[in-house]
Order: sequence, then structure tokens, then C-alpha cells
Amino acid sequence: MGPVVYREALGSVLIRADSLLPTGTVTFLFTDIEGSTRLLQETGDHYALILEIHHAAMRQAIGAAGGVVVRTEGDSFFAVFADAPAGVSAAVNAQRSLATAAFPLSVRVRVRMGLHTGVGVLGGDDYIGLDVHRAARIAAAGNGGQVLLSAATRGLVEQTLPAGMRLRDLGRHRLKDLSDSEHIFEVVVDGVTATAAPLKTLETVRHNLPTHLTSFVGRESELREAVALLGSTRLLTLTGPGGTGKTRLATEIAANVAEDYPDGVYFVQLAPITDPELVASHILETFPGHLSAAGIAPADHLADYVSGRSMLLVLDNFEQVAEAAPLVPRLLYSSPSTKVLVTSRLPLRVSGEQEMPVPPLAAPQADVEVTPEHLANVDAVALFVERAAAVRPGFALDERNAGPIAELTVRLDGLPLAIELAAARIRTLSPEAILENLGPAILSGGPRELPLRQQTLHDTIAWSYDLLPMEARHLLDRLSVFAGGAALEEINAVCGEELGTPVLDALEKLVEHSLVRSLPDRIRPRFRMLETIRQFAREKLSARGEEEGLLRLHAETYAQAATVAEPHLTGPDRVRWLDRLSDDHDNFRQALSWAATSGEPDMAFEMAAALWRYFHMRGHLFASRDLLDDLLTMSGGSAEARALALEAAGGVAYWSGDMATARRHYEGALDIIRRLGNPSKLAYGLYNLGFVLGYGDDAVAGREMLEEALEVFVRLDDQVGMATATWGLGDTWAAAGEYNKAKECFEHSIAIFERLGDSFGLGWALFTTGDVLVRLGEHESAREHLERGLRLTESGDLSAVVLYLAAFASLAMAEGDEVRAMRLAGAMTGLRDETGTGLVRVGVAPVSGVDEATLESLEGELAEVYATGRLMSAAEAVAFALGVES
Repeated sequence: MGPVVYREALGSVLIRADSLLPTGTVTFLFTDIEGSTRLLQETGDHYALILEIHHAAMRQAIGAAGGVVVRTEGDSFFAVFADAPAGVSAAVNAQRSLATAAFPLSVRVRVRMGLHTGVGVLGGDDYIGLDVHRAARIAAAGNGGQVLLSAATRGLVEQTLPAGMRLRDLGRHRLKDLSDSEHIFEVVVDGVTATAAPLKTLETVRHNLPTHLTSFVGRESELREAVALLGSTRLLTLTGPGGTGKTRLATEIAANVAEDYPDGVYFVQLAPITDPELVASHILETFPGHLSAAGIAPADHLADYVSGRSMLLVLDNFEQVAEAAPLVPRLLYSSPSTKVLVTSRLPLRVSGEQEMPVPPLAAPQADVEVTPEHLANVDAVALFVERAAAVRPGFALDERNAGPIAELTVRLDGLPLAIELAAARIRTLSPEAILENLGPAILSGGPRELPLRQQTLHDTIAWSYDLLPMEARHLLDRLSVFAGGAALEEINAVCGEELGTPVLDALEKLVEHSLVRSLPDRIRPRFRMLETIRQFAREKLSARGEEEGLLRLHAETYAQAATVAEPHLTGPDRVRWLDRLSDDHDNFRQALSWAATSGEPDMAFEMAAALWRYFHMRGHLFASRDLLDDLLTMSGGSAEARALALEAAGGVAYWSGDMATARRHYEGALDIIRRLGNPSKLAYGLYNLGFVLGYGDDAVAGREMLEEALEVFVRLDDQVGMATATWGLGDTWAAAGEYNKAKECFEHSIAIFERLGDSFGLGWALFTTGDVLVRLGEHESAREHLERGLRLTESGDLSAVVLYLAAFASLAMAEGDEVRAMRLAGAMTGLRDETGTGLVRVGVAPVSGVDEATLESLEGELAEVYATGRLMSAAEAVAFALGVES
């Protein structure tokens, strides 16, 4: 068979393009270069060529044997073969090729290889299951130049080995993270120097690490980080809330570094004890024959025992004996070669401690395509699929269940314990049914050998909750009224009353216990909790009868926050304020919902009016239209508040391109405003309705309204209003095809906005001016106006970006650059569909002279660049429009 053809998929994954990955009984091959870090340091710039020669040899050997490269990462390969002899042949030929390769600096590149034959179960474009892990562990046990086989592979190849090969029995060995020992065989190859070094298995290290019956999924980056940290510190504490997998990660870290500790690796489970005075004696019990001696304090005896030894102590679940923390540095002082790895829901707070928070597993992001191929390499999804397959053989990620599984792992915050408890329900329920019934009953029934606190998610969280002081418990309960976290300012306002201690002190305690996370790198301190913890705390809050009062206070607080933010959304610092509102998007939605269902129409109307510009600028037009439609069905409320809500609904409908609905809402608002008798509000009401009428059959009436609005603004000496109304008049002339009249109005408004320093109004005036200049054939001037305007609006307003992209596409089309025009049109269309900015269909044509049907029926190169454009992010599209792509 000829060389394998590859195509790039996700991350480091490579899969063969001309065939599918084999399933059923397959043979897995793992390889990596021994001492690759040292080799890199020694060879410097030559390492890239060394890696290139290595990769070529591996790919040639795998391809010649009919194998498939599943993925590569750095210097490691993972390949699969439909039969065992082919896999062994590929490994042997690769070793022979590498032994004779001419590497730079005449270095020797020694590669360890391991093969195992088992069941090939696919999860997207990768394999899952214990057989994969077994093959990887066999390879990791080897030394450079070795080809190791499992007993399963040996049984399939021993009778067919070609001349020049034989098998050496290396006996049974216990491998990291696997419950059963493995009988390992070495392929001895003529012409390849064998090694006498022992295998790197757990038999060579004194230890008591627990045996796991399930595989270790994900956490590759955390594992690498922890191993590196343990190399530079003597006390590493893994912190995080219950259920994040701290214990499993700690045992995996310990197994990976075990050979560095000649006096052993000892795992000490502290969960059974609660008295800090018993910690030293409990640790001593881990060492056979070294119980506390009569007349000697256990702490003294323990310090004497570790003195002069090189060992690693893994102290698991330290949180409930935290007062024993000073014992740890004492042990480290007693033995300079000993290190301690701790798992705890709170740090020890002692000298020399390096804390490493353990986050939940990565769950699917909002922008990840929900397909098996895209989800297979997401850690939380991979864990669910693997654990589900363990209870229902044959279970796999597919097109039907990918969406529910993705949503399920997000709802469970990526918590390994929660995911494993949910996956166990696959015995009787589909992923869709688990998602529909998600709750305490689903997240229970863990393995019986686990402690009771780990058999249900509720009990795991309760374990941490019960360790808190009373004030911290009450604050945690109150924090549950926030959706998606909150800033310190709002937490103080909602939760601070009668707490009995400063909010910040109680918050620090919650962060310390890993029940609340502090979000770094923010100007406003912000805190959030996992949704699973929030649900637990909400139950506690409801049981105490405080829920309704705090929900009211929450709504009042965010209504006030929206009112404060509103004038800044069109000001010079609008990006910062838009970001603040984005942070609290879920809180605002919750507050609006509470006001609407709790008989508070004025609060709901005024909050919606304050937020509507945020909704359209940040791409929430679809959801906000439904929200405002629901709010306007409410009865009651003041006339002024209802007028504000009608104007907000009109604005959202306008930006959505629904001019009929926008007109109806603006007419309703104007009717109320005329009765209220406020001249400034009347002028803006006339402007709103006139602007919309200017796009339809009533353009003349619309222009008259805008002229009336301008007269009122002049009488009030409202400079911003005067510039805005003049700009609106220009827009009606542009809609009527009177581009020179429009240009005159726009230029007048630009002059006023520039004098006032109003970047918001200026950005829109530059946009419309640039657009009419394109239509007038003044291309260079159009480009200058569009580039200047886009730079003013690019980072704050997604709807503005959509319209600017349309104008840039029109300019490119006018200049005869169809390829650039189609890419910009694609970017505009993709962002328009994502944000709901339907105005682009009504006002500016997607591309001048090209209708929507034409764009969707493009062929050849133009179709390709249009499709490429549709996939661009807003930032990428802006950079392309401005010609500043990196």
C-alpha cells in the first residue's frame, strides 16, 4: 500500500482522508521520543529537522503497513491497524529506519513504542475506551528503542513473526491508572540495539497508590502543569470544589512522577478523620511497621521517620483537618528530599505552598459546532461518552445525541463527578431523557465503594457547606439569586443586609473553600459559583424563607444599574459600559422576568428602555424582540414608562428590519408623548417615527416629522438633537436616491458631532456619508469615511459592524474587486444572521447591484470566498475590511 494521505482535523488530530477509522478488533500503536526535552535543549535549532526526519520515518512505516494515523502531538504518534501483524511490522520497520537515519549532529533518536489489541470504539474522530489507555500505558513503560506488546497482541503475532524477530517475555507489570497488571512482551529486532533498562512500571517504586477501575480522561494540560509545578516546589495543593476530580488528578500526578522518589510514594486518605490531632498518627499508619511509639508524640515520630528520605506524600481531603496544616511544613523541614501533594477544597495557608486550582473539565463552548467530530475531543463530552459506554456497551457519540450530551455537560458545569453520575443513567435513559429529568434524583447512585459523600452530587456539595462558618453559609445561599455571577458592588447591595460580617470577608471564605470563584483580570471584582452549587444554595435559601425578598432586591438593584448605564451607551466610554452589561446579561434577563411576573410594570418598562441599545449593539435582537413583545402585553404602569418601552420595542424592531412593527410602536409612543407635553421627548419621538417613515411609502411625511423635530431641537438649543435630526433627514434623502442632498445633510451633521466630541453620532454620520459617496462614485473619499467610522465603532457595536461591512462590500464591488466584495458580503451575511440585524436588508443593500438571491447562488471562486467570509468572526471581518489582517 502506498503512502497515507492525511488531512488536518481538530487541534493536533490527523486522520486519513482515503478511509474510515477501523472499528471492531484493532491494534493500537503509541510512540514517543525518549528524552525529547533533553534532546531539544541539546540540539537547539536542529530539533525541528530531527522531528521532521522522525515524523517522515513514522508516517512511511505506518502507511506502508496499511495503518491510520489517528493523531500526533509533539513527538508522539497514535496509530491504528486493522490487524496485529501489520501494527508490529510498522513498529519494527520504524525502529529500523530510525536506527539508520542521518540525524543532525549525529544524535541518536530513541523511540519507545507500545502496541495493544482490543476493541476500537469511536467517539467522533478519535478512539475511546480502556484499550486505548492500555496501549498508551504500555508504550509509556518502555525505554527508547523498545517495541512492547500486550499479551493480546502477542497471541496474534507470535506464530507469524518474520525472520529477524523474536519475542522476549518481560513478565507481568502494573501500569499507571490500570487496575489489572499486564503481561508484557518485547519484540527483539536484529539490527536494533536492545536495552537492559527495567521497564518504567509501578513495580519499581514503593507505593500504595489506589487502583482505579476506570480510565483517566482529559486533564492533559492540568497534568503537565502539575508535574512541572511539583518539579519546582515542595508543597503543591490542588484546590477546587467537590466533584472536580482532585483526588483522581493527584493519583495520576503521583504515578507519573513516582520513579523520582526512591523511598516511595504514599497516598493518605484523610476523609475518615475529623480531628486534626490524629493526622500525624493517621499518616504513620500508611507506612507498614511504623506506628506511633509509646512516649513519642506522633508528629515527632513522623518527622523522624521522613527525615533523610526522598518520598512523595499525597494527602487527600485535607479540608476537614485544616488546623493540622502546620504539620506539613514541619515534615518538609525534616526531609529536604521529601515533597507533599495535597488535595483540599481550601488551601493550607502555610509557607512554601504552591496552590493549583483544579477547574471543571472543559465543556463545549457556545461557538463550537455541535457535531460528533467537533465534540469528541472536548474533555467533558469524552468523559460522558466513555463512562456511558462502560454501562451500555456500544454507546457512542452520534449526530442524534451530540446536542443533548453537549448541553448536559454544560448544565453540569463540566464537573467530573456530576458527569459520571449522569452517564451511569444511560443504563435506562437516553441522553435526552437525562437532560429533561436532570436533578438530584439523576445525580445520585454513585459506585458503592466510594464514600457516601461522593455517591450523590448533593452530598458532595453538602460536605463543603457544612465546613463553612454560619455567615459564609448565609452569603452562599444569598448569592444563589444571581444568574451568571455578580460584581462586588451588586453583591453588597443585594446580600449585605444583616449578614453579620462584612460581605468581602465572607466572600473570601467562600473562595477559599472553592465554592465561589473570583474572576481575575477585571476592573470590577466579580464572583460566580458553579450552577450545581447555585442550585444547592437556592434550596437552602428557599428553606429559610428569604428567596422572594432577595429576588425583589436583586431586580431593584439591576434596574438601577441599567438606568445608570443607559446614558453611557452612546458616550465615549460606551465599550466599557457595554462590557459591564454583557457581564450581567443573565442578571438583567432574570430581573426583567421577575418584574414582568411580579406585577411591577414600571420597573420592567424602564429597565427594558434602558437596555434596548445594549441588546441591539451586542447582537441580542432575536431574544430582545420576544422579551419586549411579552412586556408590552402587561397591563398597568405609568404612561411615561409605557412610552419608554414602546420606543425600546420600536428601536429593536427597526434594527431587526421590521419597519411595520417599528412604525406601530413608535406611533404608540408618540401618541403618549404628545399627551405628556415634554418638548424634548416630543422631539425625539418625532425623530424616531420620522426616521422609520423615511424608508417606506410615507417618506414625505417622515421628512416633515424630522423637520418638525429639528425645529424643536433648535428651540431647545439641543445640539446633539440638531445633529441627529439633520443626519436623519440625510438618511431619508439617501433612501429616496437623492445622494447629493443626503451628502449635504451628512456633512453638516459631521461638523456638529465633531465639535461636540460625540463619537457615537460621528461614527454613524461617517458611515452614511461613505455609503452615499460609493453611490456617487467618489471611491477614495468613501474609503476614508468608512475606515474612519469603522474604527470609531468596531469594538462596541456589532450591528454597526454589519452595516459597515455591507458598505465596504459595496465599495469593493464598485471598484471591480468581486473577490474582496464577496468575502465582505459573506462576513456581513454571517454576522447579520447571527445578530438578527435585519436592517441591512431594508436600508443598505448587502452589496450594491447584487441581490440576496444572487449571493446565495454564487459558484466557483466567488462562492468559496463568500463561504469563507460567512465563517469570519466580527474581529476578523473588521480587520479584513480595514486591511490590517495579521
